[in-house]
Amino acid sequence: MAAEYTLFVYLADRRIGTLTLDKNTNLLKLEYEPDWKLTGFPLSPALTLDNTHSPEVAYNYLDNALPEGEARQLLSEHLGVSEKTARHPIAE
Repeated sequence: MAAEYTLFVYLADRRIGTLTLDKNTNLLKLEYEPDWKLTGFPLSPALTLDNTHSPEVAYNYLDNALPEGEARQLLSEHLGVSEKTARHPIAE
């Protein structure tokens, strides 16, 4: 059984990184692709290209990209996940 979930991150048609959620710790990790590190840019100043950002930084960036309020509730219902799932696992 895999210990993590993985999501590839794309910008247009180019894969720029991999987002991984460790199922045991509920921590996120965003790792940029090597070629993106050479020619690309960070998604945010806090998500540095050297991949040394903390899981909290990756979480905060993604959490801020999601809708808030009723839109988040509708999204969670549509995906069949608890709205609580979108809250920061470290803060609980």
